[in-house]
Amino acid sequence: MLERSSSEGSLSLFPAALPFPELLAEGDASRVDEPNTLWAKSFINMWIGWSNYVVLGCPDCGDSACEPRVGYRQWKEVRTLVGSLLGEVTEFVSSEMCTEALSCDGKRLSIEEALDQLEVLHGDYGGLGILPDEAIARTTVAMRVVADRVAIPDAAGTVSPLDWFPEERAEIVSDLSQLRMPETAWRRVPRACHQVSVDEEARLMRRLLQHNTVCLTPESELPVDSQGRLLTGGFFSVPKNSDEDRLIFDRRPENATMNRLQWAKFPSGACFCKLRLRSNQYLRGSGDDLRNYYYALALPENWVKYNSVGRCVSDELVREFGGEPGVAYRATLRVLGMGDINACDIAQGVHEFVLQSNGVLMDEHRLEYGKPLPESDLMEGACLDDLLIVYRKTMECDINPETFQPPPVSGDDWDAQHAILAEQAYEKAGLQRAIHKSFRFQEKFKAWGAEIDGIQGRAGAPLHVRRQLWLLLMKTIKVGYSSKELLQGILGYICFAFQYRREFYALQHHIYKFLETMKEGCLQRLPPHVLDELRAMSLHLPFCVWRMRRDFYPSLLSTDATPSAAGAARARLTEDLAEKLWSHAKPEVKL
Repeated sequence: MLERSSSEGSLSLFPAALPFPELLAEGDASRVDEPNTLWAKSFINMWIGWSNYVVLGCPDCGDSACEPRVGYRQWKEVRTLVGSLLGEVTEFVSSEMCTEALSCDGKRLSIEEALDQLEVLHGDYGGLGILPDEAIARTTVAMRVVADRVAIPDAAGTVSPLDWFPEERAEIVSDLSQLRMPETAWRRVPRACHQVSVDEEARLMRRLLQHNTVCLTPESELPVDSQGRLLTGGFFSVPKNSDEDRLIFDRRPENATMNRLQWAKFPSGACFCKLRLRSNQYLRGSGDDLRNYYYALALPENWVKYNSVGRCVSDELVREFGGEPGVAYRATLRVLGMGDINACDIAQGVHEFVLQSNGVLMDEHRLEYGKPLPESDLMEGACLDDLLIVYRKTMECDINPETFQPPPVSGDDWDAQHAILAEQAYEKAGLQRAIHKSFRFQEKFKAWGAEIDGIQGRAGAPLHVRRQLWLLLMKTIKVGYSSKELLQGILGYICFAFQYRREFYALQHHIYKFLETMKEGCLQRLPPHVLDELRAMSLHLPFCVWRMRRDFYPSLLSTDATPSAAGAARARLTEDLAEKLWSHAKPEVKL
């Protein structure tokens, strides 16, 4: 190595010698390190080796090692350069990862269980086979409905959207039938997913009728297509917490007949990738969540008949709840259903106008994905039933993120005042807060899936999620097989993590093209180039964190688009101008 290595500044970073060659030596004197440190050093070695491999054009080494005859940086210099990366990987690793005891939870557990089953079964398939039904079932979030687990408010439909929308929107919501298209323009009408057994449906409908969530509507009054077929929806559940499930209304048959309102504009945790903290600033957040929010919003009476669900209601329930014996009835939702094509637009709009009625979520403070951050230190965002209030607090002197202790909250601070205003707005509207999810003035908080550290100045997918995603990638690579459903689930999580370092999306080069060729429900061998991309993604997961404590370069470089002899100009920047340019830049622009 030494005769061809170099530390000349003209060399690019890659190829480079491995920064921790002692891990490869027999006898391995590095064993004095802690297991987490050893794992992190091995990871950095792998990351450098992988980068060398890519920069050198992915040479075909066959069964032997390949040492290209090129200049490359010496290991001592590389060790200095990767010092900060080693720290990030050390934070990323856990004792469970070192001992291979890491496991997934939540929805990711279903993917892990399916991969574990494939590890056992893939030898029985000759490259392409039918994925077992039980493995497919593990990858779906649609669950059977258990009536006693469904989260339902004591009294549903207590808030009318018409009371909160401005006149032009209220006029539309009061007659949603004007959004229905002529049948010749309908999209394909699918069959609804109804994951409710016959026995369970009677118990479920009784609960929904008791809580005023549904009402009984004669079948003769329900809308039908030109063939006389009902456009009835279905119910299924998704997990909510250990005690309750969310009841989802599969309204796809009726949704296919309608246009969408397209009113809703949402915030995102990725908004914080545009945020910068100066050396004397930190963030704190306060949040609220509305309990059973969708069920609190009542539908106009003339729209209820367009929301039928499930089978014909039993004669027993018809008599119990005042129906006419001998008449066929269906349950129809009288509240906004999770699954309605316009549910998000209506729910988001009501939440926004409720808050704005009391001075919260005004335009000068509002977070919205795709738009520049508010210029004020107070930032607020509402996403369906969630509210987040963030305050950028400026101290008189610089702070040390490692030792800083935030001062007590002052009642004069904007976030303290607006948290009170939001509580008053909810009480006035009759919306119930989920007190157990509420938090106030926290320096570490969640923002629509993102994990925010307001003192360190970090934003990214939660650490435990990135660790579990790394595990899923490793299992997929080890098995070498996947189904379309499994791969789609994993890539969904990867995209969520990569939104906080958008340049990492470039690692997904061929994988989506390959995904399009896969057949649903089939087990298929993953080709080497797809496995390579999965490896590359796993090697970058520790670094999927946006850091707000950054400095701007003191000048701006501009080039034209000529690929060979480009022209360029450079101009010096003030810090204020640089910050303005950054706030309006597209997400792909880097510091």
